[in-house]
Amino acid sequence: MVLVKGGSFERSIISEEVDSIGNIKQIETIEVVELEDFYIADTEVTQALWKAVMSVDIYQQRANRSWPTCGVGDNYPMYFVSFRDCEKFIKKLNKILKKQIESKQIINEVFSLPNDVQWTFAAHGGIKSRGYNYAGSRYIKD
Repeated sequence: MVLVKGGSFERSIISEEVDSIGNIKQIETIEVVELEDFYIADTEVTQALWKAVMSVDIYQQRANRSWPTCGVGDNYPMYFVSFRDCEKFIKKLNKILKKQIESKQIINEVFSLPNDVQWTFAAHGGIKSRGYNYAGSRYIKD
C-alpha cells in the first residue's frame, strides 16, 4: 500500500440534456473535489493473494471454462472477477486482518475498494500530478 497525499483537483462531469424538440445536448460542468490522505495498493491484486484469501485459483474463478487465460502465475494480476467478487474479497481480507489485529493488539486498518475520485486522483499522480491525462504522461502509449 502506498500513501496518496490528499489534495484537490478539478474534474469534468458530462451530462446530457434534451431540448424541447428532442435534440440531445451535452453539458460539461467542472467541480473541485477535495480528498484526504488515503492508501492504495501499488499493484493489482495478484493471483497468489486472491488464492490465499479466496481459496480459488484463476481456473476455478472463470465462470466459463472456454474463456482463455491471459497469463497465469502468482505474480500475475487476478482477473475473471466481478465487482461483487471484489467486495467479497475485501470482506474476507478484512476478516483475516481483524484476526491478526486481535492477536497482536495492533491498530485497526480496514481495506476498501477505492472510489472513483480516489482512483482518478491516484491514477493521475495525486498532488504531484503535472496535469497529465494518464498516469505519468500525456500520452497513453507511455
